[in-house]
Amino acid sequence: MTEPAPTTSPATDRPEKGVRVAVLGSGAWGTTFAAVMADAGCDVTLWARREDVVADVRENHRNEAYLAGVELPVGVTATTDAAEAVRGAQIVAVAVPSQHARTGLAPFAALLEPDAVVVGLDGELAHIVALPVLAHARLRITNSPANMPAKPAASETAT
Repeated sequence: MTEPAPTTSPATDRPEKGVRVAVLGSGAWGTTFAAVMADAGCDVTLWARREDVVADVRENHRNEAYLAGVELPVGVTATTDAAEAVRGAQIVAVAVPSQHARTGLAPFAALLEPDAVVVGLDGELAHIVALPVLAHARLRITNSPANMPAKPAASETAT
């Protein structure tokens, strides 16, 4: 018996991967995390404040502003629209600078899917700022050294 062909996402014309991830923050660490998740087979939307970053990710599969010289997987797209970024996301990774987190994350609180897991990519940020803003979400914390993004983003896809 043959298996049915995979369905495709109308927005991207890519096969549905099953796990939808939103990464809030398009700096080096957020972009790296988006690339790693896409390499793992997830559909990833990177939320950025800057239109030029969104255009670079969508058109060139790059984020030269924050992660120069790294080609992003086709599974990564970007938007400046908060609702579009988190719509349907099962995992929401927070990678915004702590000084912008309280105001930057506030619009997302009401938009998250009820079963979404929020992953704080910076332990301090998640404990101090994100938890009060996203109090109703299931929150997970990670710690990441500031110089971490360059190596994973430039590496080959793991099998």
